[in-house]
Amino acid sequence: MTDASNLAHQKIKPISISIRENILFEIRLKPFKGATKHDLEISLKLKHQTLTGQLSFLQDEGRIYNLNESRHSCTVYYATPEHRIEFFRKKQRFIKFQKYLNHGKKHFNLPDSTVDELIAAYVKKHGVH
Repeated sequence: MTDASNLAHQKIKPISISIRENILFEIRLKPFKGATKHDLEISLKLKHQTLTGQLSFLQDEGRIYNLNESRHSCTVYYATPEHRIEFFRKKQRFIKFQKYLNHGKKHFNLPDSTVDELIAAYVKKHGVH
């Protein structure tokens, strides 16, 4: 990271944390219904790009999840119960790992056997599948 980008990152970090806390608060207000991106954009007055980045971060951290469900063409998000956060964090990391492998398989002609070996090693190390 350059000095300028590092400085920008440090400057925006507290704002990003506050935005994520507000997003979580809004999603938790609707535990059974969930909150769509559109709901969150309106209630928090966030731009789509800002919201999408923060939702991705929260999902990577296991704090929120979606069930591939949509309402009015928008993804529906739910807050993860505290006792399930670590499970969802591991699951999300495994899903991303699989996506990276599929990208490598497609663009770099990784053989299926290599992909299978990498997945097996990941599962053995992290205990997810």
